[in-house]
Amino acid sequence: MSGIIVVALLVRMLPETNRLDRNAKPRSGARDGLVTLFLLLCLATGWTATAAAESVATRTPVAMANPAQLPTARVAGFENVLLNVMRHADGLGYDGRYAILDPEIRQAFDLNTMARIVSGVTWTGWSDAQRAQLDEAFARFVIATYARRFNGYGGEQFLTDAAIPLGNGMLIMTRIVPRDAPPIAINYLMRRRSDTDWRIVDVFLSGSISELATQRSEFSAILERAGYQGLLDALKAKAQPVPAP
Repeated sequence: MSGIIVVALLVRMLPETNRLDRNAKPRSGARDGLVTLFLLLCLATGWTATAAAESVATRTPVAMANPAQLPTARVAGFENVLLNVMRHADGLGYDGRYAILDPEIRQAFDLNTMARIVSGVTWTGWSDAQRAQLDEAFARFVIATYARRFNGYGGEQFLTDAAIPLGNGMLIMTRIVPRDAPPIAINYLMRRRSDTDWRIVDVFLSGSISELATQRSEFSAILERAGYQGLLDALKAKAQPVPAP
């Protein structure tokens, strides 16, 4: 069976909706994004699609022999940082939030792999210096996005629901629970770089909306219109500090 067919079957095995809302209708666009994203990750990282499909099909429970080295612990640690930033968001301001999140995101995310995926095939035609420049611009864009997004606290908490092995990766299913609003699923696609190093390579908002697939679509249009320099300039612009109120 071809890798493409296996990965498509793999995605069909994943939850179609927010696991907290069984009556919600599946989003066909989101599922298409999941298929695309898994294919891109298999191509970019060399994952074995067949092994991933078999792993999801069996829903193997995650062994917790050493939680500090597992992707579940990586995500929990990152979400604890987010919660701390949210609690002190006003006092920190944008610059303070950015300063705290910068080292945490660089440690928790596989930013190089993410930059390669959102850049598409054009990545292979760039020099090492160009790739390094884009890597850094993309990293600052991701950090700035989180510094803007997590800018207040209203009694929210993060909960982890499940960890599903996916070949050389894992899907960590969590939710953010506001005090007076329905929970929102936030799922993390993890990549194992070594036995002790797991990194986030994508975040699925509302459980199924791939940030990486969304970014790839946006950045592909910029590359087609303005090339490498256009994408670099766009990333730098998106990472600019927000003006003070």
